[in-house]
Amino acid sequence: QALARGATVAEAAATSGHSHRHFIARFSEAVGLAPKRYARVRRFQHALHRLAGGEALAAIAQAVGYSDQAHFQREFHALAGVTPRTFRAARPVRPQHLPVNVPRSDLPR
Repeated sequence: QALARGATVAEAAATSGHSHRHFIARFSEAVGLAPKRYARVRRFQHALHRLAGGEALAAIAQAVGYSDQAHFQREFHALAGVTPRTFRAARPVRPQHLPVNVPRSDLPR
C-alpha cells in the first residue's frame, strides 16, 4: 500500500522490515508485478479515473504524481497505446477495463 501512495521501494522495504532485494522478490511473487511496475500501473489507474471527470491534463498529471504533463502523456501512451486526449475523446464506458501493456518480463512465471 505504501507504493500506491507514492513511497519509494526503499521506504516500502524499510516499512516491511525486509531488505530491499528480499522485499522486491516477495512483492513480485505476491502481486505478480515488480514494485516499480505496480506503482506505475496504479498511478495510471488513478489518472484514468480523473480523465473521466474532465479535469485538465496538467492538473491530472500533478495530482497523480507525474513530474509534468509531458511525462504524464508519455507514460499514458506507453501503457494505453493512445494519448490521454485521445483516450478522453473515445470515452470508454468502463475505463477500469482498459488493457495495460505490461512487458512479459514483469508477468509471473
